[in-house]
Amino acid sequence: MKTLAIVLFIVAGATGLLAISVVQKTVAPGLGTYFGAFVIPALLAWWGKIALDKSHLQQVEPTPTPESHVRCPECKELVRKDAKVCKHCGTKLIPEEA
Repeated sequence: MKTLAIVLFIVAGATGLLAISVVQKTVAPGLGTYFGAFVIPALLAWWGKIALDKSHLQQVEPTPTPESHVRCPECKELVRKDAKVCKHCGTKLIPEEA
């Protein structure tokens, strides 16, 4: 997967370099052209990767139901039945016998 990303980065950078050279009508691109073709897309890709990684970390909590959640005896907030400690107040919970 990393190899594919590197190849795509090089191809995208070379394509960007070519496009910028055509627009500038130059054969020998300057430092700014290289910056625009490689550094800016790399920074955007890095930023996008961070955003995607963080979006996968956020897990959606299931909707509380009487079968899956109970009220904490101390703070009265809903917690999962299989929890050993209330995530809201830290009270140790006693598991219910089924």
